[in-house]
Amino acid sequence: MKRKVIAIVLVVAMIMSLTACRSSSNQSKGSSGNVAPTTSEGEELEDVTLNVFMDLGSTLSSGIQSDPVAEYIKEKTGVTLNLEGFDNQKESVMVASGDLYDVTIIDQPAYIPPLISSGSVADLSDWIQYAPNVTESSQASLKYSKEFLSDESGKLFVLPMRTKAEAVPSARDMDGNFVRWDHYVEAGSPAINSIDDLLDLLETIQKNHPETDSGQKTYAVSQWSDWGRGSFESQLSKYLGKTGIPLFSSYDTDDLEYHDLFDDENLYLAYAKYMFNANQRGILDPEAFIQRHEDYNAKLQDGRVLSTMYQWEINGINNELVNSGKAGFVDIPFADTKEYPAKIKCVAPFGYRQRLLVVSSKCDDKKMRAIMRLIDFVYSEKGARTIVNGPEGITWEIDDKGVANFTEETLKAQRADPTYLSTQGAKYYQGIIGLDYDLYDSTGKRFYDLTLNSDYIKDALNDYEKEYCKFYGIDVPLDVMTERKNQSVDNRAYEMLMPSEHPTDISRSTTSIEAYMEQQLPGLIMSKNQEEYDVKLAEIREKLKSMDYDTTNAYYREAFKNAVVTYDKLMK
Repeated sequence: MKRKVIAIVLVVAMIMSLTACRSSSNQSKGSSGNVAPTTSEGEELEDVTLNVFMDLGSTLSSGIQSDPVAEYIKEKTGVTLNLEGFDNQKESVMVASGDLYDVTIIDQPAYIPPLISSGSVADLSDWIQYAPNVTESSQASLKYSKEFLSDESGKLFVLPMRTKAEAVPSARDMDGNFVRWDHYVEAGSPAINSIDDLLDLLETIQKNHPETDSGQKTYAVSQWSDWGRGSFESQLSKYLGKTGIPLFSSYDTDDLEYHDLFDDENLYLAYAKYMFNANQRGILDPEAFIQRHEDYNAKLQDGRVLSTMYQWEINGINNELVNSGKAGFVDIPFADTKEYPAKIKCVAPFGYRQRLLVVSSKCDDKKMRAIMRLIDFVYSEKGARTIVNGPEGITWEIDDKGVANFTEETLKAQRADPTYLSTQGAKYYQGIIGLDYDLYDSTGKRFYDLTLNSDYIKDALNDYEKEYCKFYGIDVPLDVMTERKNQSVDNRAYEMLMPSEHPTDISRSTTSIEAYMEQQLPGLIMSKNQEEYDVKLAEIREKLKSMDYDTTNAYYREAFKNAVVTYDKLMK
């Protein structure tokens, strides 16, 4: 996320407008977390309104929440949620002023030290015992927080969110080679044994569908330019089993081998070669590197882009396609060979670095007790299941075998109206969920998001999904990944353990090198031919040497190596 320098006048105005945990003149400054709460077990819940700064997604609006899940949270915790939508500028102002909301979700680890040193965040060390579900489900994240997010104090100031202690298949927000199933069948349903095979498929699809129904030009491959380093990753990341890290380096998820920009096995260079070849075939959108993600998404929605790498981008599109009698997008897998150790599972024992929960030190004991009840809820299995499925007793229930299932009324309503669960508040509050979205419940066999389980999916498969499953000999679409022999685990902990703050010279050179690569990769990709591509790549590498790349790269290589060692120590 890019941030602009905020003018002093704007900073002052925004600080004045924030509605965080502001204390009135007759209210005590409150606890910093060092005073133990006085609530006794069994005491009637106190009704408390908490101001929460978080990502609202596309469904919620700022203000007091009253949907079924919000009401359920209030019933179980006594907390009324007053939400304020995440905004980069507001976040920057809060860090500068130290004036936080009662609960604030921070997306930059580098913001934590100044908040601690200014006394803006509460020490939760003595309070965390009143949220036993955190210590039970996310113990490793607490250990990580005290060691790496405490400004070297060893105290608990931060609760990492979306923790996933065990490696579980990525059943939501998957990456992949997503094309429309009918387009794939029309192209002859070819096996994808190589990157060239994938490009052959995409070229055939574009030839078969050169224009949309409204006559607009289509492209099989496109991209966007406003995600920084993240703009230069593709579906190759998943099937090559590579994960990008700072300085445009990457590592292999199966053997943890580090690849820099002088190594052709580097993820970003593999991406560049893939996109170069797509351009040579005439299937790369010429606006790929001058458009924003929202422009790309609009093209995908309109059918002007014929493939994508993110499942979350095509969920709504698939619904529209099905409603119009057409087949939706599916993931076409690479061959199940050693060359493609696909990232199938994900583990995040320390949560996600973009989801860091802090509590304002200005909150009094009453608010602190309410906050701990809320935290305990969102880190519990029941809380997580409620956030993604809707309220217990309304959309789901526990059967006599202790297994959670949707009620028959819910299944009937969902069949009649695919948006029914959303009307019950399902998935509204993922911005404050403690456990990751696609995590197994305590049975170890079922996702707590009930829409991800095979019994639900089988019943909900539409015609093109049934054809897809029959073609690959599987029961549900997720099985095309989970049944692979050659697969690897995407461990989010390694990047979490790499430094978020660097020596001044390293920070300066990192910024310069990453900005340079963002500028140069599009030109490399748009080379006229292979000879020009090779010359440009050589020139890029020569320029990097003059930018102190060797020293900076050595720093990150060592940082990654240390992250792997530290991870092993922390997980013992």
